Amino acid sequence: PAGQHLKAFECARNLPKRIWSGSAGIYLQRIIGLEIMRRGGDVVRFAHGGCYGHLFANPHEAAVGELAASTHFVAPSGNMATVMENSGALDLIAEVNRPKILALDGDAQLAQSLAMKRRSSPSRPRVLYVMTKMMGFMQYATPCNPADVVFLDWQYRLVEYLKTLPIDLLCQPHPGGPIPSGMHPVTKSAPTNDTRFEGIMDWPDVFLYDIVGSTTFIKATATDRKVVLANLLPKLLSDHFMETVRRRCTLVDVEYDERNLPNFDKAQLADALCDLEQIGDPTEIRELFLEGSPKW
Repeated sequence: PAGQHLKAFECARNLPKRIWSGSAGIYLQRIIGLEIMRRGGDVVRFAHGGCYGHLFANPHEAAVGELAASTHFVAPSGNMATVMENSGALDLIAEVNRPKILALDGDAQLAQSLAMKRRSSPSRPRVLYVMTKMMGFMQYATPCNPADVVFLDWQYRLVEYLKTLPIDLLCQPHPGGPIPSGMHPVTKSAPTNDTRFEGIMDWPDVFLYDIVGSTTFIKATATDRKVVLANLLPKLLSDHFMETVRRRCTLVDVEYDERNLPNFDKAQLADALCDLEQIGDPTEIRELFLEGSPKW
């Protein structure tokens, strides 16, 4: 009944003429914004951070999910604004809306990433497995995660293997989603961090990811630490940004079996986590989210 909700908001009193808002993908924020736009007001949306839709291979996520319900969209940097303008998303909604793309001077969230300095010659790698949330009954227009049951099975099998390696392992469960914070099943079998990601960022020598659609992924790749990616969704990102990810991260092959369950190459993963000599250059990531010159 989205139409009924929109109709109901036509009667709403005292709506402001201009709002600043997060993602238009959040239902209430979207409806309020659409009504303000209908009345001729301004709806300024801000990028949530991380690998949001403008870096996806399919521009429909950004076009419909964000830009169609915004009069202005604010990117974290000039370079990221250029990506948004060239992604094709604006063209998809040109007949119904043409929001202005604005830019900040850089993503302030990355200040901590730039200040970090890695340990010299650690004898035993510290590995932080940064886990993405389950979606429950929610899902993005462009799915960023496997189905919850598949994802949970993958996380469990991956953690069980990580425990056999000569590393110091710490898991970082996502605080959101249908599983309450501190109650993820992995907490029963492996060491976990129950504080914010930013509070533990300086601990690992290696960040391990399996999903790129996360705000923490950009924070990690902007550091000087090694980032290993066992990419569950290799077709999610645009070719251009995927090449950047390949240069920054050490990729581990993931293959899907006849039951559509993902499996990782154990030897390749072990080598990637334990070899601290090969670390990708974070410069491209930093330029994309921090600088204003149109290099993209």
